[in-house]
Amino acid sequence: MLRVSHSTEWWQVSLAVIAAALIATACQATGMGWIPSASLTDPSAKASFGFVYDDATQTFSGSYHDHALGVDFKGTGVLKAGPPPAGVSAKGGCLFGDPDYESQNAARPGSGSLSLTVCDLDGFGAVDFILINVTSGPYMDYFNSGVPSGNITVTSR
Repeated sequence: MLRVSHSTEWWQVSLAVIAAALIATACQATGMGWIPSASLTDPSAKASFGFVYDDATQTFSGSYHDHALGVDFKGTGVLKAGPPPAGVSAKGGCLFGDPDYESQNAARPGSGSLSLTVCDLDGFGAVDFILINVTSGPYMDYFNSGVPSGNITVTSR
């Protein structure tokens, strides 16, 4: 049977345990490289990306450029750290979220939001992975994913 105490000591211990758990799970992530463009007409085209993430504040900042399709934006927002897909070992883990973006293409001005998944994977057959699905704004319905030529690194602090 679990006994709940409302004493000051119980709350102090609980807050200390929660704070220690949050500090222990804090991470930083960076990524830079390219994946094949989502263009169906130019198989040699590339989409480049770069980002930084701080789990302590859960803030994300990055850019993405698929010039073959005129997709060019900068994004900021909140991501959450999470486990890798089932059956895949993670070197550093994955980040998931729905950050906002601002178009950097004068021909397609505006802003919107996107779903983003980036993973730092390791082990048999597993490699880094990025998935971008634009859900609103000037690039709505743009989708691309792949194994980057470059690196995604998620590290614990």
